[in-house]
This record gives sequence, structure tokens and C-alpha cells, in this order.
Amino acid sequence: MEPHKRNRLFSLLSGGLGALVGYFYPLLVQGYLPLIGLAIGLLYFFGSHSANQKPQQKKVTDFSSDTWDFILKILMGFLIGAALTSSLRLTMVYLEQ
Repeated sequence: MEPHKRNRLFSLLSGGLGALVGYFYPLLVQGYLPLIGLAIGLLYFFGSHSANQKPQQKKVTDFSSDTWDFILKILMGFLIGAALTSSLRLTMVYLEQ
């Protein structure tokens, strides 16, 4: 399977899982969103920096073959799915009250 298709498939699956978790545990997810977002940002910063330190290559702009990018796509899909669903769920709960 090509890296782009694999990344997209796992992003969609992790987004669906994040949506389920965000629906059933919205307060828990809202508490952990900043931590997950910070972890994703640091992973991207250090991962892209280490990928661009290879002296035999010019600056790398396509990270799809790197393992850290695959993990980053999964975490990002989970984060987006959980954030959207938990925000909508909490909004509906607060509007009912």
C-alpha cells in the first residue's frame, strides 16, 4: 500500500475512533485536548527538524515515508475527531440545560 493511501486510511480510522471517544467522554476529551495538541506540535517540530538534518539531502518537504509522520497523522486524526464531536456534544448538553 502506498504511504499516502495508508496515511489517509489510518487518519480516517483514528478520526472515527476519536469521534467515538469524544461522544461518550466529552469532558475527559476536553481536558486532554491541550496535552494531545502540544504533543503533536512537539512531535512535528522535532521530527521535521531531525528529517532535515540529513546532510546528503536538501531540505525535505515530503515526510510521508517517515515513521514519525505516520504516528503524527494518526494522532492528528484522533485529535480532530475527538475535538469536533466532544465540542458538539457539550454544546448540545449545555443548550438543553
